Amino acid sequence: MSEIIFDNYFEPDKTHEYTLSVYVSLDVFSFSVVNTSARRLLAYSTNPLKISNETFLARRFNEWVESEKLFRKEFKKINIIFDTEKFTIVPEDYYDCDLKSAIMNLVFDITGDVETEEIKITELNARLLFCIPSGMKDIFKLHFKKFEFVHPVKTLTENFPDNDKKFKLIAYFGKHCFYVLLFEDVNLLLSNSFIVLHENDPVFYILSLLKQMRVQKQAVDLFVAGDVAADSKLYANVQEYIPSVQVLKYRKPLQIDEDMLRELGINGFSLLLC
Repeated sequence: MSEIIFDNYFEPDKTHEYTLSVYVSLDVFSFSVVNTSARRLLAYSTNPLKISNETFLARRFNEWVESEKLFRKEFKKINIIFDTEKFTIVPEDYYDCDLKSAIMNLVFDITGDVETEEIKITELNARLLFCIPSGMKDIFKLHFKKFEFVHPVKTLTENFPDNDKKFKLIAYFGKHCFYVLLFEDVNLLLSNSFIVLHENDPVFYILSLLKQMRVQKQAVDLFVAGDVAADSKLYANVQEYIPSVQVLKYRKPLQIDEDMLRELGINGFSLLLC
């Protein structure tokens, strides 16, 4: 069980007023507690992992949840942020619930026993489809009475940046992959995910997709989020080739105590908390 970092405003007897967001990936389990009315981070904990295969994800997650007493409290809302590169976006006008698994099998080379989940993205008038290991949802239901699935891409679209350029590119970086969303004005042109095997891969893929879409790099604003900071090597590498780069920010800023921020070592939009 990892240490929980608490804000001084956290009140254990008022968790029924707070939102619990549980982040699940092969690289890390983490959770945050947020007072949504005040937009303030009240608690955070992270547990780095090295899970080689999604087959073992359910068992490890079950062990982690059972070790954390805070999960047994009542919360106003619970989000399960399931971070997977196996996602696709389908316009609402073309969506058919009966075909969602077939769509995922068409887009990805699906191996193993998985289930397809969906999230409605109002900002895009579309559905986001993503895969979770079979049985994983049962584990979530076992520990949380009621929850909503969230994918990082949904949070990115909810915090769509305001800027003057015609083209906007949002890149969300994880430990071993990153997602991109390319917009022309407010219209989504492209969404994709890429596995990162070398530190120069993000630059190569970003320049390649801009070339593919015939978008000049001088005509696009690049907004980065996830496991990246403005003083990181990754940020510097991207900035060397793209003239306009900045860290994506929440539309409604999240208050984080300075001491807590320093201890977490995060900045900007590096954590998708709610």
